[in-house]
Amino acid sequence: MEHEKRILVLGGRGFVGSAICSKLKAYPKTSIFTFDRHPGGKDKNHLQGDITSLSDLKRAMTGMGLVVNLVGLTPLRKPHNTTYEEVHIHGVKNVISACKALKVKRLIHMSILGADKKSSIEFFRTRGIGEEIVLRSGIKSLKTTVFRPSVIYDKENELVRMARKMAFTGIFPDIPSKIQPVYRGDIAKLYTLSIQGIIKEKRIEVGGPDIMTIFQMVRKIYHKKGYSCTPLSLSLVKPAMKLFIWLSLFGVTNDQIKGLYMNNTTNSKVAEKYIQLTKFDKWLGSVSL
Repeated sequence: MEHEKRILVLGGRGFVGSAICSKLKAYPKTSIFTFDRHPGGKDKNHLQGDITSLSDLKRAMTGMGLVVNLVGLTPLRKPHNTTYEEVHIHGVKNVISACKALKVKRLIHMSILGADKKSSIEFFRTRGIGEEIVLRSGIKSLKTTVFRPSVIYDKENELVRMARKMAFTGIFPDIPSKIQPVYRGDIAKLYTLSIQGIIKEKRIEVGGPDIMTIFQMVRKIYHKKGYSCTPLSLSLVKPAMKLFIWLSLFGVTNDQIKGLYMNNTTNSKVAEKYIQLTKFDKWLGSVSL
């Protein structure tokens, strides 16, 4: 473990953050703190604040040697009461500014495969800009690492939960975009190794061992639930999505339509130097849905 014993995890009570914090708490003489917009109740190690507030971040980062930023918005629907730019760009700028002001030594940042500052999809464009802000911070004393995972799954994943609820229908849109689902526990292991200083790469792409379409992933979950899964043609789905856009329903935008065709895969095998990544079928066979 590096010298830093006080670690702040921005978004530490979320889907990925809770798994990372659970692993980190096993280390002796290490204090783990979480940060998000919600009150912490009796949890004295939770700090309430907003990543879009520089003063909130400075208050939370005081005395921290290492910061993990997991804060990000979902690409599945249009953000409510905020924007991708506010969180993925201005929020990250605030994190960097706070790191500089408080002389934080280490920052580990969560991005996503496909992040690209030139993307026509706002989610991926803002993620790409956020990556660049971290990697080109210009702070010599700040060591940074950016993780770029594909879809991170576990029972609480949005797509998995949706598939569990919809399995009884026996149908799902035939979404062709390819993904490499990564088990949440594997991401937690990789972050722990990065925090320990074992992972040295400044940017690491993480794709699971299986490449599949979103439809194929959902079909596996349907079958696990005991249902068949018939593909629903996108020629039927897209007009409905366009109607939702016109009616401003369900947070659907043209970006979600574009995303139906966007692959989220990588040729990188760097993560496999450090851990054996979990196969989706093995995980699915071991859980109760």
